[in-house]
Amino acid sequence: MNNLKPTYEEIDKAVRQMAALIKDLEMEFGAVLALARGGLIPGVILSKALSLPLMVANYSSKRGNGDDQDHDNVLPVYENKKPLLVVDDICDTGRTLREVVDFYSSKNVSVYTAVLHFKNINVPPIFPDFRWQTIPRDSGWVIYPWE
Repeated sequence: MNNLKPTYEEIDKAVRQMAALIKDLEMEFGAVLALARGGLIPGVILSKALSLPLMVANYSSKRGNGDDQDHDNVLPVYENKKPLLVVDDICDTGRTLREVVDFYSSKNVSVYTAVLHFKNINVPPIFPDFRWQTIPRDSGWVIYPWE
């Protein structure tokens, strides 16, 4: 298995391409919610490119296998009538994004998701609306420059 090591330049270009796609689709969002830590950099780039407010949540699924020791898992209140764009670096098990989407959906908020990488699995708990790359489930680690 080879690890993926995207550069800051590749990530910046990818997120700006996502922003251009969103603009071309004429989708209007009320805010970008970046999931810390991995979603912070793509979230900031998207919020600036789309001229949207940035919200941050320190959130990670407690059912996942990742590092969930320092996440408070409190999601911010969102009262805007426009859809919310939730951003993370990777969707591998999909549990974190599913929990966040379910939380806001239960509050009658329309939610869309954007990730840099989506690990393709047979029946994902969530399929990101926007993604830079879909990678095989058995691929190596994605090592982001901020890690």
